[in-house]
Amino acid sequence: MTPSEIVQYARTLSKCRVDELPDSDLFSYLNIEYRRLWQDVAWIDKNYKLRVRNTNLVSWVSSYALLLPFQAPTQATGQIKIESVFVTYDLSQKYPYRAKLLDWDNLNRAPEWYADNQPKSEPFYIVTDNSIQIFPTPDNSIPNGLQMYSNQRPYDLDATMTEADILIEREYHDIMWKSIIPYVYEHRQQDERVWYYQQKYEVDKQKMLRQLKKRVIRPMKWYNASFKQYVY
Repeated sequence: MTPSEIVQYARTLSKCRVDELPDSDLFSYLNIEYRRLWQDVAWIDKNYKLRVRNTNLVSWVSSYALLLPFQAPTQATGQIKIESVFVTYDLSQKYPYRAKLLDWDNLNRAPEWYADNQPKSEPFYIVTDNSIQIFPTPDNSIPNGLQMYSNQRPYDLDATMTEADILIEREYHDIMWKSIIPYVYEHRQQDERVWYYQQKYEVDKQKMLRQLKKRVIRPMKWYNASFKQYVY
């Protein structure tokens, strides 16, 4: 279902006219519950929260933009916290190097010195306003040479988005339109119906989360000596 279909389905089942509640209000209610539902899902399955973004390294360029949550969505998420960064400086590398997170106060020399002299086997990065800056500066252009693992936040849904922009599987989309209906009855000040549909939504949501939990595969934790970290 697309976001518009979810809103229209909730409107049909609750017999809510456009002059009673415009689509903009229903989308606001949808996004309140969508963010809550996504957090519940991500708590069970961390794969919903952690994403990898591959970026091409460009010769003599050290700054690389982040995909921010408030930007026009080219995809359904934005980066809100960098978990780890891996850099490939040369195609002959067997594995990428894991970069350390530092800030400007950690530097004992001018940034230009690290850009030219920091060993490629010991890279680090600094998070700036809307980007990360990696040291040393690459002297080769490497396809997908920069990997950023980050926590994500869903974009708010709107009428222009497609089914692919919803970060929850299609089989669970009926949960989303059910989340809107209590708001409709709250607007009508029909408290008994608000309570009834809130309880119905909560029961269905917990059923969905239990089903999802059974599907999650817990990977083994092993130590990768090359990356010097535990990997799941």
